[in-house]
Amino acid sequence: LKAVEGVEASYKVVHDTVRYQMKAKLKVPRAVGIKHQPEAEEEFKKNCHDT
Repeated sequence: LKAVEGVEASYKVVHDTVRYQMKAKLKVPRAVGIKHQPEAEEEFKKNCHDT
């Protein structure tokens, strides 16, 4: 914020402003299922472009 806008503010001030006044939330990654298989995902990515 300081580098872009030249405004110095603590994390708490920025968080409270964005969260409660602007009604925005932090981005969080989507949950991954328990049965998730990264190897199967990589195999699919390799083979899906063949069709």
